[in-house]
Amino acid sequence: MVDGDLHPCRLARIARLTATVRAMFSVLAGIFLITLGWIASFVWRGLQLRKLVESGVPTQGTVERIWSYSGAASVRNFRLRYAFHAPDGQRYSPAISITAGEKTHYREGQSVEIIYLPEKPGVNALSTLVDQARQALNK
Repeated sequence: MVDGDLHPCRLARIARLTATVRAMFSVLAGIFLITLGWIASFVWRGLQLRKLVESGVPTQGTVERIWSYSGAASVRNFRLRYAFHAPDGQRYSPAISITAGEKTHYREGQSVEIIYLPEKPGVNALSTLVDQARQALNK
């Protein structure tokens, strides 16, 4: 064996260690990117709510559907789908997450106030959420 040559067992150990480090790096990079995505979506939604508070226009919509589903640790979660028509005739029908407490305030077929951006009606929310954002911004 020449000075500096590595034994095959040592080379195999280094290869396994390198593969482990790469795998750990990939997992950490994935976690970082997912976390960054969550943060970006929260910031984005916050900016949308600020715009709705500042220049949103009210309209009437209808609760189309309320349903529950099992979340993490068998926690019951709820979704609500509402619909409204923008002045350009386009129909919007987003689904949102609601709490069990909020669920008691809505029923299918109920009329609800929606706030939307006139230049971009796809950015919209129930007026109750916009009111909560308005109160938070005024503190």
